[in-house]
Amino acid sequence: MTPATWIEWGRNRHIHGPLAEAGREPAKHAKGPRGRASAPRDKRETRVPFAFFGVLRGLAMLLLACAARAHEFGDDYADTAASAQALTLNASRNGKIEVDPDADWFLFQASPLKRYTVTVTAGTLWDSTLDVRMSDRTTRRAQASSVPTPPSRVTFDHFGPPTTFYLRVAGFADFTTGTYSVVVNESNFPDLDGDGMDDVWEVSNFGSTNHPAGEDADLDGLNNRLEFLSGTSPTNPVSGLFITGTETGSNSVSVHFDVQPFRYYALSVCTDLVSGTWQVVQMLTNAQFAGERVLEDSMTPLAIQRFYRIECYLGSSVVGGPLQGATDLGGGWRRLAWLGDFIDRGDGWIYHAEHGWMYYVGTSPASIWFWSARLGWVWTSDTIYPFFWSDPRQAWLWYYRGTGNGAGGWFYNYGTGANVWL
Repeated sequence: MTPATWIEWGRNRHIHGPLAEAGREPAKHAKGPRGRASAPRDKRETRVPFAFFGVLRGLAMLLLACAARAHEFGDDYADTAASAQALTLNASRNGKIEVDPDADWFLFQASPLKRYTVTVTAGTLWDSTLDVRMSDRTTRRAQASSVPTPPSRVTFDHFGPPTTFYLRVAGFADFTTGTYSVVVNESNFPDLDGDGMDDVWEVSNFGSTNHPAGEDADLDGLNNRLEFLSGTSPTNPVSGLFITGTETGSNSVSVHFDVQPFRYYALSVCTDLVSGTWQVVQMLTNAQFAGERVLEDSMTPLAIQRFYRIECYLGSSVVGGPLQGATDLGGGWRRLAWLGDFIDRGDGWIYHAEHGWMYYVGTSPASIWFWSARLGWVWTSDTIYPFFWSDPRQAWLWYYRGTGNGAGGWFYNYGTGANVWL
């Protein structure tokens, strides 16, 4: 036998063990029917057997396990952006938040200069939250909830190249579950006078829609439509898309300029304004930030004269885009008869079935610059491909179609007269 064990529950105390059997328990306690001490009962208190707590704990663990399994096998949509379900524009999709803490992820493809309205309407779900992310799946583009006023809805305009946006739908509180519907509506911004500028933006800046697109109201060198596209003020000559300064380092040049929220920028360099070619050295996708940003040119030798320009890049919104007319093959894959099969990530990067990862810049299929780690900057077009002009080699390359595997391919270098694997 072990020494006496004291167990307390409220103000009642019990003794079990040799002390009780030896009769050395406090005298005020009376003997129970089996010779053990029995404390007086307090009618205001209840003694609960310890086994009861074990039952409760077991039930709780069972419920948690069941919830986890239900979540694993009963979920209708992916819980991560990496496995997001594609939505068809202007078509409603039904969903369900099954268990705490379920969240459903979707994606949709956005086109330049379009307005998007995302709406989550509750069915049996009490309240909902909506989170719209940019193509990196992390940067927030917009968010809303159905509290205090349903439904959850956001509206925004897309000023940039074709890209992918991600949606996260969840309950407002972690414990809320139920059904809902989600829809992404695509539309044009209001432009009754057909000048390529949002009527609401015109009225906000000019008081009317009577100012033409080609007018430079603030005489800063940018016409009204360019100010609209770049997000700058058409009535403030200090507000514009300008290079504000440069700094020369030991092996690079830093270029300063002002940015506006949710715009896409390209920094280009040229060494001869008469006969030279502009070459993109850096691209920038800007999110919520407004103010000065810095891009660096470390590609051009500092001993060579350099000219820089900064552009607000709209991708295919200019003249249809360099990869226009691609056929959707499903699963993110697209096909151009002249270029082949590729996945367009929506931020300037494509994965080509034969060439691998490539970055592209251009405004039409008639002139496209591609960059890859193996090729460097190369130029081609829909009528010249599979011929490339190689900027780092200063020579023409001819690609042997079908030899690439995503990690390289065979080219004929007209400068050296040899076949090379690039």
